[in-house]
Amino acid sequence: MRQIKDSFKSNGFFYQLIKREGKIVMYSQSKKDADNGKEDVWGYEVHKVRVLPPRNTKIKQRDGSYRPLIQPKREELAGNEDFGNYGWSCDDLEQAEQVFKEKVIKNETNQK
Repeated sequence: MRQIKDSFKSNGFFYQLIKREGKIVMYSQSKKDADNGKEDVWGYEVHKVRVLPPRNTKIKQRDGSYRPLIQPKREELAGNEDFGNYGWSCDDLEQAEQVFKEKVIKNETNQK
């Protein structure tokens, strides 16, 4: 199964995994400061990781034909439209820690 990345870039931000407990993860969200070149943390995100099943798809080739491709089972973070249900944005680390804790407890309760 393909797992989520520890770090990645998206929408002009750099994301770094801070911690993971089961299916709940916390990332810092940062940008480089143009003045000093350092990474400045803008906020934090908490996500509930979803596992997507394998799927069959096709990849378009240069000659215009399509080649079948089987994508394996994979983990996925919340997309922009999923925030509020599978992703939560936080202004500071204290708030992110609280949301993370709440989501871990809720996820463990739903697992039982």
